Order: sequence, then structure tokens, then C-alpha cells
Amino acid sequence: MNQRTVFKVVEVVNRKMFSSSSLFLHNEFLLTYEIGKTTYPKIGRIFVFDTYEHASSFVNWKVNYSILKGIATDVGKPKFMARSVVNKYFVELFWTLKQNKKSLRSELTCSTIEGTLNCSSFTPTARVW
Repeated sequence: MNQRTVFKVVEVVNRKMFSSSSLFLHNEFLLTYEIGKTTYPKIGRIFVFDTYEHASSFVNWKVNYSILKGIATDVGKPKFMARSVVNKYFVELFWTLKQNKKSLRSELTCSTIEGTLNCSSFTPTARVW
């Protein structure tokens, strides 16, 4: 199992940290993070960044967002991601098709942001922004 230090963008609500833009999704897609505790997704993989600089360009200094530094396991480079992370229907259809090994329609996918990685688990070690 390969491990690597990575950076994760999270949304902070009432001092709790969630995957960016996931608060509107069903519970199986909602991931929470705590320093020192490992998070495993129920469906799919966790999107992270290879450097602090790439993570900060994604967060674009939004008020309720933060960046975590931590250890990721089983790190890979995704070929694409769900086109709209803020559209519940697209995200759920994307993961349903992917889980069932069906071909993904082009309107559901887009290229990843520079520095994007994915992993099977993430353990935050520090909040760096």
C-alpha cells in the first residue's frame, strides 16, 4: 500500500470539516475529516492535491474553506472527475455508472484540475490554512 503526503480542501461548517461541495449530497457521498482520524469513502475515492499550491488554487480563498495536510493511501491520478460537483444528480449518476462499470457519458465528466490525485483513505495531520 503506497502512502504519500497530500493536501485536501475541505468546507468548514460549525467547526466540522467536510469534503468540499458535498454537504448537499446523500450521506454515502458525505465525507467528514478530523485531525488524526482516517476517513474512508463509502463510494469511490477521495480527491486530494499533490501540493499546497495546487490545493490553494482550487480553494480560491473561499471564506468557509480550509486546507488539510495529511497522509493518503493507495494514491493514484484520476483520468477525469464528475463535471459538476455542485449538481447532486450528476454526482450521483457519475458514481452509479462508475460503480456498475458502465461507460460514462461525456456530459458527466471533465478533466481534472492540475495536481489532482485520488486515494482510498486520508488521514489529516494538520490544518495548514
